[in-house]
Amino acid sequence: MTEVHKSRAASIDLDNVWSYIAADTFIRRILARCQSYSHQPHLGESRSELGREVRCFSVIACDGEKPVSRSDVNIRLSEIVCHFEQLEDPRSTINRHHPLPSVLTISLMGVLAGADGPTGISRWAVAKKDLLVQALDLPYGLPSRCVIRRVLSALKVDAFQSCFACWLNSLRDAAKEKAGINAEEKDHMAIDGKTMRHSHNRAKGLGPMHMVSAWLSEFGLTLAQVATVEKSNEITAIPELLKLIDLKGSVITIDAMGTQVAIAEQIVDGEGDYILALKANQNTLFQQVLNCVEDHITDDFARLKTARLEEPSKKSHGRVDSRMYLQFEVPNAFSGTSRWKGLKTIGMSSIRA
Repeated sequence: MTEVHKSRAASIDLDNVWSYIAADTFIRRILARCQSYSHQPHLGESRSELGREVRCFSVIACDGEKPVSRSDVNIRLSEIVCHFEQLEDPRSTINRHHPLPSVLTISLMGVLAGADGPTGISRWAVAKKDLLVQALDLPYGLPSRCVIRRVLSALKVDAFQSCFACWLNSLRDAAKEKAGINAEEKDHMAIDGKTMRHSHNRAKGLGPMHMVSAWLSEFGLTLAQVATVEKSNEITAIPELLKLIDLKGSVITIDAMGTQVAIAEQIVDGEGDYILALKANQNTLFQQVLNCVEDHITDDFARLKTARLEEPSKKSHGRVDSRMYLQFEVPNAFSGTSRWKGLKTIGMSSIRA
C-alpha cells in the first residue's frame, strides 16, 4: 500500500493552517487528497519550478465545516492575555471600561489578521464580535477605535515589547513541542538588520527605518525587533534586542557588524552559544586567522586537528558549486582570544565552482 510521508516542516505548516482557519475537516481533506495523489501521482498541476516531479492541487474549504470549540478559543486567547496582565495601564482610572489586556489582545489579533491601524482593528473586532465577547473580559462590549488609538498611543513601547517577546518565546516552546523536537535541542536564532522599504519621509527629513530582528529559523518566527535610525546603529541595537529574548540553549548567528566582544559576552552570560562572522573590523583576530590558514592550507591542514564537512556539487545561480566547511580549535599561539568569552573554535567555508 502506498504511504504518504509528511516532513516536519509540512506538519508545522498544517498545524499553522489549522490554527488560522480552525477547521478539522479541512485538514482531513488535505490529508485525504495527499493519499489520493499517492495512488495517482500524475494528477494535479506540475510545478517544476519548485522541484523535480512536484505537483500541486487545490483544496477548497466548504461552508458548514465544524469550527473549533469556544473552550479551545478561550484557552488560546487566555494564553495571550496572561502575557500582558502585568503591563502597567497608562490610562486614568476614571471611566476606564475596557481592561488593558483585552484591548491589547484585540489589537494584536487584528494586526495579525491584516489591520493597519485602529480603524482596521475596530472593524476586525466587530466582524469577530461573537467570538471576542465570549473569550475576553469585555464587560462594556468591544472597545471603539478611539479607545484602541488612545491605548496604543499611550503605551510604553519598551514594556509592551518585553511582554510581546515573552509571548513569542512561549510560541517557540509550543512549536517545538508540537513538532516533537526535544526541548533540549539547540535553536538557531539569526540576528540581522533590514531597512524597511518606503519607511522614509522626505518632507519631514526622516530617513528610512532600520529594524534589527531575532529570527528563529526552524519555525520562521520573529521573536523580537528593535528599531534603529540607520544601519550603523546595529552595534548598539543588538544588545538591547538580546535582552528581550531567552538565549538559553540557542545558537546565535550574527554578521560581521555584530562581531563585538561585549555581544559575545552577553550571549554566553545568557547561556547561549554564538557563531560570529569575522572580518577586518576585528583586524587583530582576523589577521591571525588568515596567517594560520595560509600556513596550513599548503598541506591541507595535515598539521592541525580539524573537523571537515564537504557538500556534494549542486547547481546554484547558474553554476555548479561544491562547498567545504572546516573547523578547528583556537590555536594557543593566538593572542587576545581571552577577550572573547566562550571562544572555542574557528570555522571557515570555501566554494569551488
